[in-house]
Amino acid sequence: MNTFPLQYQSLKSVLLYMDPNVRFKISHRFPSISSTEKVVPLRIEELDLGDLTTTVNQTTYKLGIYRKYKKGEKITFRTQRYNEFGGFPRDLDRFGFEIFPGHNVLDPGDVSLPCPYN
Repeated sequence: MNTFPLQYQSLKSVLLYMDPNVRFKISHRFPSISSTEKVVPLRIEELDLGDLTTTVNQTTYKLGIYRKYKKGEKITFRTQRYNEFGGFPRDLDRFGFEIFPGHNVLDPGDVSLPCPYN
């Protein structure tokens, strides 16, 4: 089967009417179309920005730290539960300990983002 890539104008038309969540996936998997994808307006019917979640048209994206262990390492029950529900919701240091707001040590290149609730 012969396949031909979409021309620029055709791609813009297809992207314009595509579901935003599908567009996110396609532009992530095919970086070659990202410049075209950025030019085309994104049609979002519903947008909800939470502390750790973003919802676009009934699809929720969650921000969390998923801990991956090497084969044979023991995974604690608490870590396993956090991983099952989208990851740990707070920042961790390089050793896996929780960094409490206002008590973080900045390494070179780090940026401090203060907690808005303090």
